[in-house]
Amino acid sequence: MAEHPRCLVVMEACGGAHHWARELVGVGHEVKLIAPRYVKPFIKRQKNDAADAEAIVEAALRSTTRPNGHDPAPCFSTVWLTY
Repeated sequence: MAEHPRCLVVMEACGGAHHWARELVGVGHEVKLIAPRYVKPFIKRQKNDAADAEAIVEAALRSTTRPNGHDPAPCFSTVWLTY
């Protein structure tokens, strides 16, 4: 990720997400963590990485979804949105 152009990285907030958020911010990316309760309604099919990623994108694009902050202190699905 350090070699990728600066982008928005959206992750479901759980387990190691706060650790990865700090790492990604450290290499210049913007990070948005979304609580699992906001992602779950957008899962349309079996629970797998592709379905999770699609649900995270849907949740991230909703203006009413409130992102979690990432603290300095963490299963995650990650989606890269380049801008």
